[in-house]
Amino acid sequence: MVLAMALFISMDTMAKHLGQSYPVIQIVWVRYLVAGTVLALILNRRLAAKFKSRNMKLQLLRGGLLVATNFLFYTGLRFMPLAESSAISFVGPLMVTALAVPFLGERVGVRRWASVLVGAALTSTVAPFFWTPPTAPALALMVCIGLVGVVAHFAIIKAFVAAPATTVAPYNYTTIVWATVFGFVVFGDRPDPWTLSGAAIIVGSGLYIYYRERIARAKVD
Repeated sequence: MVLAMALFISMDTMAKHLGQSYPVIQIVWVRYLVAGTVLALILNRRLAAKFKSRNMKLQLLRGGLLVATNFLFYTGLRFMPLAESSAISFVGPLMVTALAVPFLGERVGVRRWASVLVGAALTSTVAPFFWTPPTAPALALMVCIGLVGVVAHFAIIKAFVAAPATTVAPYNYTTIVWATVFGFVVFGDRPDPWTLSGAAIIVGSGLYIYYRERIARAKVD
């Protein structure tokens, strides 16, 4: 999980660099095109079977939301330091906890799913309208983002296979460490005390949620 978080921050670093010169939708599209191609090669003949679902509309919506998330996050990276962007993204578990009540009828629930193949498909409909011919190094970085993304998601899957979700999930917060390091080394960003304090509050809240969920599941078992 720690490796996955480091890989995701390296992706964000490359996206932030590319975002200064290329449209965000182009970066997102290449990411999912590369990731989708790699997954198609891995799945091979099993690919068609993986597209079957009992609720395809919800799957497509999930994929669309994932694309929107990446687009908005990469757009934010153009204007904000890595550490601040990563700290803000940590409100995700808090939102999941709040939304689980009206939508899922649960007290607490944290579920993360990857919809990479659907995201390769959806961005292709709009990416051509924003395409800017990239230089060879820029194209290499875009392709690298896609490849690193595949490895990062694989690492997350292996982590959740190896240990319970409540044990693995808190390691998400190592992201703030990687973001601070990458941001300082690559962009010279120094997080101010307000950023660090806000990050600590958000991380503390998220870890408390995981702690309470773990206790609740232990009582059920």
